[in-house]
Order: sequence, then C-alpha cells, then structure tokens
Amino acid sequence: MIEPDEPERRYDHTLAAVSGTLEIAVTGDNEARAPLVGLVVEYADGQRLEIGDHELLNDCWGCFAG
Repeated sequence: MIEPDEPERRYDHTLAAVSGTLEIAVTGDNEARAPLVGLVVEYADGQRLEIGDHELLNDCWGCFAG
C-alpha cells in the first residue's frame, strides 16, 4: 500500500525474463533474499540483454498493512 505522502512507483521498462534462475529464501524474521543467477531479459523488439548475477533483498517480507 502506498501512503499519500509516499512517491508513486515509476516503471521505465517491463522486460520478460527469458533465462536464468531466481530462488526466494526467507532468511530472517521479516527478511527474504532472492539471488538472480544468469538473468537474461528480452525487450519487446526481441533484443536480449544479459543482466548477470545480482541479489534482491526484501527486509519487510511478510509485513502487510492493516
């Protein structure tokens, strides 16, 4: 939920993931990590971009408003 004083999300691109792996692991009480391995995305025109390896972190995993 976005509160009135919080900025809106901005999307520059939406890309299809065409290769690689994503594994979500809950690592703490309210934390989840998701390593991206070998991620390749594809633009609407078919051009592919290799993103490589990264890790996503959500430190409010399981926290919901209300």
